[in-house]
Amino acid sequence: MTFPKSEGARNAYLGKFAQDFLMKSSEQMKQVYHDRGIAIPVLLSSVLHFLAENEGASIADVSKGLNLQHQHVAQRVQKLLALGLVTKREDINDRRRTEYHLTGKGKGEARRLIQCMKDTAQIYEELFAEIECDLIAGLRAAIGSIEARPLTQRFNQAFPADVAA
Repeated sequence: MTFPKSEGARNAYLGKFAQDFLMKSSEQMKQVYHDRGIAIPVLLSSVLHFLAENEGASIADVSKGLNLQHQHVAQRVQKLLALGLVTKREDINDRRRTEYHLTGKGKGEARRLIQCMKDTAQIYEELFAEIECDLIAGLRAAIGSIEARPLTQRFNQAFPADVAA
């Protein structure tokens, strides 16, 4: 069965279809990681990659750099610490700030991950050509548009009678 049955409602479920793609691609990347000897969960990839390219970054730095909530970054960094891939140190210039550094094990994992991400970029370029749509460019444009003019504003302008009094 197809959902939704009404073609007019299909676009209303953009978030669902985006999440479906995220879930399917993450599920498939787990196998790719396994095949390439990458031990970390897919969810931790961007944080490990960021720390590999920004040695000594703080949780705030990672949060800003990846545009992720501070709490989510803190949870992911804790998992990387537990896996022995990163260590934390107090910043000698600012005792309130904690820096995160890759361990030897973390550097090896990051090398494998970064090469896999280069290969993944090529695979997605081929996928985008196949479907004749650059999903990343489209999603970035959509995000920029709803940041500039939020959905609530769009609803209020399109359906002013539906606005609660």
